[in-house]
Amino acid sequence: NFAWFDKKEISLAMRLAEGAIVLDDSFLDDAAKGNLRKISWIDPNFVNLRVFDSASNDDHPPSHIHAGQQLVLTLYDALARSPQWNDTLLVITYDEHGGFYDHVSPPAVPADDGSQYPTLGVRVPALVIGPRVRKQVCHTQFDHTTLISTILRRFAANPDKAVAAMGK
Repeated sequence: NFAWFDKKEISLAMRLAEGAIVLDDSFLDDAAKGNLRKISWIDPNFVNLRVFDSASNDDHPPSHIHAGQQLVLTLYDALARSPQWNDTLLVITYDEHGGFYDHVSPPAVPADDGSQYPTLGVRVPALVIGPRVRKQVCHTQFDHTTLISTILRRFAANPDKAVAAMGK
């Protein structure tokens, strides 16, 4: 199920055009009312993603970084003001491209992994935010399936079976 981030910002024409795939609510409304879903996945509006509105709010070039950071601030502010904040975890991940420089070379793939690639690829920056999160920098190496695996372990009816179905 898809929902708008902020229904008030969506024009009537866009609501009609996307109405077949988008629910008639929004994340910001849900946060304010204390009606957050167990899991919400928010993607920014990438360049030319929408038919009637090409204004992006992501951090990828050529987009303006201020718009991307405004989205992060709006999201954080909505959650921090929500009646559900004490039981909320906000995870912000950036992906492996987009111009973010990293001074550390990608780590080697473990010898017993059987991978055809010599390295794991570039590191992906992430922020984990919430009232129960310790203020620290974590140096543990995670992979791209960490979030999905965590969600399955927490919310799936049969977590072990769900994680096993992810494959290697």
